[in-house]
Amino acid sequence: MLQGKCEQCGVTYSLNLFKSVNRRLLCWRCTEQAVEQAKASRTPVEIVSIIDPTVCWQCKTDYGSTELPLVGGLPVCARCAPDLYARPFPSWLKLSLAGLLVLLGLALVHSAPFFKAGKALVLGERLMTAHRYSEALPYLQAALTIAPDCEKAVLLLAKADLLTGRYEEADKALKAHRGSRFKEGPLATDVKQTYDRVAKGLGKLAEARKLYEAGKSVEAARTYHEAAALLPEDAALAEAVEVVDGAAAFDRKDYDGFLAVAEKAWKNHPQSPDVAGTLASALACKYAVTGDPAFRARAEEMLEKGRQLAASSPEALQRYKEYEERIRYRLKTRQIIDRKEYDRRFRPEKGKP
Repeated sequence: MLQGKCEQCGVTYSLNLFKSVNRRLLCWRCTEQAVEQAKASRTPVEIVSIIDPTVCWQCKTDYGSTELPLVGGLPVCARCAPDLYARPFPSWLKLSLAGLLVLLGLALVHSAPFFKAGKALVLGERLMTAHRYSEALPYLQAALTIAPDCEKAVLLLAKADLLTGRYEEADKALKAHRGSRFKEGPLATDVKQTYDRVAKGLGKLAEARKLYEAGKSVEAARTYHEAAALLPEDAALAEAVEVVDGAAAFDRKDYDGFLAVAEKAWKNHPQSPDVAGTLASALACKYAVTGDPAFRARAEEMLEKGRQLAASSPEALQRYKEYEERIRYRLKTRQIIDRKEYDRRFRPEKGKP
């Protein structure tokens, strides 16, 4: 054990009984006096305990003048050092850790479906941002199946439905969620504006169809264009607009314009049996007024393409049979009559198609 001497009163004690007061070695009495003086003068005081490096901090064994190695800044003898390095965790800590792991496992199992919902929602939102609305639909539907009260998933799904022509599904999704009441925000505002635009477009579309059925093809074409401007995402409507433009040109007896519209429509929709029929009709008109066999040959070719494209759909095949009969009559007689007149002459039993 090392000895120390007080720098103020000169008393000698064991070193570990001294304190370092502002870097001066003082006994316990002088330390108290120094602290009192510092308080009275309001000066800072630094007190540090003195550790005797020859006494083991763990077992208190005195090793004379031999200084012991430090473990964590404290002198420890060779017998005590291994226990410090190999100290086991307390049992309570092990049990607490095991309990936390069990709770974590249960939480993960319980939350697994919600992780899937979150992942599906993120993927769907990314596809919506990229304007890939059809691809986003299954992800948003999956997210909503797991989390039916997720307002963001409802709004994104409704928007995807609106922008892919699934108007009834969008309406149902919005009304099913708290009576269409949503928190105000950019997404809710965006969906409302899209909904209003689509509703206005559908109104125009209904008006255009009535005009077309009434035989007012010119007015119908104009109204169809107004509807298409409000519903730019509707590919079927874009196809219908081109068909109605052709019908308007036909009614005006503008067969060059009719052919130009039909050629453009076929370029844009090369898989549509109805557009193939429109082009065949325009070519038959050109053959009827010019007698050029090239127009007749192309009309026959487009009729065959229309038949092939309609073969997989009973509805399309029924429409094909209706227009094929009229177009072949035009090619045979070089007489141009509309559907209403053709039915009056040759199909009175069918009435208005």
